[in-house]
Amino acid sequence: MLATLLSALADPGPLPPPDRLLPQLRSKLGLPTNEFDRAASSALLERFGGTLVDTSAEPAPPEAGEVLAARRRFDGDILYLRVGQVSSGLAPQLRAALEDAEWTRNAVGLVLDLRFARGASFEAAGQAGSLFSGDSGEILDWGAGRTTVDGAATTWRKPVAVLVNGETRGAAGALAALLRREASAILVGRPTGGDIAVIGEFDLEGGARVRLPLSAVRLGDGSVVPRGGLEPDILVRGSSEDDRLHLEDPFASFSRGAASDGGSKPNEPGSPPRRRINEADLVRAQREGLLPGDAKTEVKASPVVRDPALARGLDLLRGLAILKKS
Repeated sequence: MLATLLSALADPGPLPPPDRLLPQLRSKLGLPTNEFDRAASSALLERFGGTLVDTSAEPAPPEAGEVLAARRRFDGDILYLRVGQVSSGLAPQLRAALEDAEWTRNAVGLVLDLRFARGASFEAAGQAGSLFSGDSGEILDWGAGRTTVDGAATTWRKPVAVLVNGETRGAAGALAALLRREASAILVGRPTGGDIAVIGEFDLEGGARVRLPLSAVRLGDGSVVPRGGLEPDILVRGSSEDDRLHLEDPFASFSRGAASDGGSKPNEPGSPPRRRINEADLVRAQREGLLPGDAKTEVKASPVVRDPALARGLDLLRGLAILKKS
């Protein structure tokens, strides 16, 4: 009942001030004072998106990692960058990578991996997103600041696939939403985590602490980025544990062990799996004057990417490249 009544705070109709309303509610409901106060506080926190922080079980802050944690080039002329930290160094490092003429030569697309990306700087997210925006005007507003572009900072205009999962939260989630709007990026993976808002914390008497979203994050068109997270455009089944296993070696094959912890382990070493020739191989073979099965030479199959989300992102970009040529 309290939650229902307090939800009326969002309606424009007249309401008496709390110092007049709450005593009447407490009296009419006949609840003990401590039970009523607890229910009222809980309803207020829920109404405004706040949560109590359990300081006794609060995890240690994550260690700072590399801003760009990995850089690869995959078969089919696809670039791959994994973001470790959404911080002030991200935009300069992204720009340096994307302006590397040798590394980007003949590239047809970019996979930007935001799985497990740390950081809470929405300013850094806006600066990174500006490298992919060809518009002029405001592209990100997080209440305490905003990012405005004039199109001159654009560094990358080719297709982008963004890998996300439940560990893509905060500023990384905002960057994913920004890239989807500004660069028409396709989000691949699983729903992102929350905290896509400016979060403040304050202490209460007795040692309790409250986390409260102070302002929403908005894109250039004025739309609010959902604080609870984003749905991917292409859903890939799996878990964050599986994603983590593939971070360092996307070609590794893992099988579910019979151990009680239900973990995954690498397959026993053996001969590498054979891979069928795909459309990208045929296009490249034709360009290089090769034909599969030729008596003198044959197309050498590349290692198989076993990371499901990455494999879907690569296939998407290869497909777009083939359509562009056709």
